[in-house]
Amino acid sequence: MNMHPHLKFAFRALRKHLTPSFINFTGFTIGITGALLLVAILKHDLSYDRYHQRGSELMRMSIRLDLPSGQRHFASTSVISADNLAETLPEVEARIRMRSMPATINIEERVFANEPISYVDSAYFQYFRSDLMMGQFPQSREQILISSRAAERLFGDDDPVGAVLQVEAAYGNEGLMITGVFESYPTNTTFRPSFLASFDLIEGLHNTNHGAIMPFLNTYLAVSPGTEASALNEKLTAYYEEHLPDNLIDVLKPEV
Repeated sequence: MNMHPHLKFAFRALRKHLTPSFINFTGFTIGITGALLLVAILKHDLSYDRYHQRGSELMRMSIRLDLPSGQRHFASTSVISADNLAETLPEVEARIRMRSMPATINIEERVFANEPISYVDSAYFQYFRSDLMMGQFPQSREQILISSRAAERLFGDDDPVGAVLQVEAAYGNEGLMITGVFESYPTNTTFRPSFLASFDLIEGLHNTNHGAIMPFLNTYLAVSPGTEASALNEKLTAYYEEHLPDNLIDVLKPEV
């Protein structure tokens, strides 16, 4: 088969200018590879926290302190933040609290230290995506979900559903039965839980004062579609001015 004249010319030019051609080809390859990597990174970042299908209906509460030394902002909240808001404000459908704490997990003869367990309110499963690969959602405080990665790490090829984890944590020693395995969250999410347990287990560990700001205690408000943060903040301000103790009204400012 005869080679096309243009291809013959191209190969002759390459052989004649081998070093410059190699440099140009290498530079072109690096440029294309860099561009593809940049597109992949941008796609990953632009999709951040869009994993949760109802994420647009969630607003995270924060606390602003107006102190003589200036304002300070905290993403963590009191354990009783947003109490009764679902009954008071029509646009608020639910309150969802979340806190991750380390625990030691015992499975028969095996011990797993410093395992991060995320404790959540039951409404978590309505608004945050948790795709079950097997089993069912927990129905009581003695039950727990486990991620697919954690299940593989702790149980290998064995079925973890029905197994009991002996959990040693700040609230004591509890036997928590695994009711289901959820698909592990992707990397483009704010948090990636390995275990999802009932918030009731840690409720009593917190200070129930409005002014108590617990590190790592996150509170989300599930709101009606189309709710504006600015309008909700106005209602939150009015609500807390009515319900906060007098010594906190001018200092503590909950907002979303």
